[in-house]
Amino acid sequence: MYLFNGKLTEEPPQIPLNRSTYFGESFFTSFLVKDKKVFNLDAHFQRLQESLNLFYPQIKSVNKEEILQKLRMYIPVKGNFKVRLTFFTDLKVTQLYELIEFTNLSNNIEAPLKTVSKKLSQSNERDCTNIKLGQYSWENFYLSKLPGYDIMRISDDDQILDLTKSNILFLQGNEFVLPLANVLQGTTLNIFKEFQEKKIIEREIYYDEISEFDGAFSLNAVRLLRPIRKIDDLEYSRDKTQKYIKTFSKYIDNISRNI
Repeated sequence: MYLFNGKLTEEPPQIPLNRSTYFGESFFTSFLVKDKKVFNLDAHFQRLQESLNLFYPQIKSVNKEEILQKLRMYIPVKGNFKVRLTFFTDLKVTQLYELIEFTNLSNNIEAPLKTVSKKLSQSNERDCTNIKLGQYSWENFYLSKLPGYDIMRISDDDQILDLTKSNILFLQGNEFVLPLANVLQGTTLNIFKEFQEKKIIEREIYYDEISEFDGAFSLNAVRLLRPIRKIDDLEYSRDKTQKYIKTFSKYIDNISRNI
């Protein structure tokens, strides 16, 4: 389902000419709604507001209560749903457009991921505020034809940076190893780091190290913590990762709140 400026439709809406179409100027956040419960929702609204302040300071604030009312009205009581909130403006930056997308995840949220690696086209892309922006549209178009896959982005010197759709974590013994080059740390990763306390090591990780780890995970606000089954030709066993999946999922359920 789609809600475009308050109008509900089951087909993608006809969106007027806008700065997102011409210049790629839009911002969004995605999160999981599970049986009408949402995890870390305030952090997502904070991210939206910070983006609005940065891109369009002359536009009014994101109306949190109005969006919550729409979620309460249209999301079913039972089931897992991905909710994506996207904002962009008209060409004159005078009107804020709001697009809310609801996707039923009941059939695919638990599937393990496969990851393919890809070098950045320019080494200086590492210096951007958000390394995901550079080729994000192209990568998502590529991934739309490969469900269950994600792209592990690596630098010219083979340093692992991140995934296109989420953050990447490696398991080594009982500790998690996070790439130091990770620039955009998601809201869920920050919660996971607090949950694990001192069991996360942040350091430079290079591609030729991946065979030394016991497992790998993808982490974002919709997938939460999920095992990565394969990176290129290297396969990981799921046996060593399942207890962490279950423990974190139970923790998320305990701290999620009704909308």
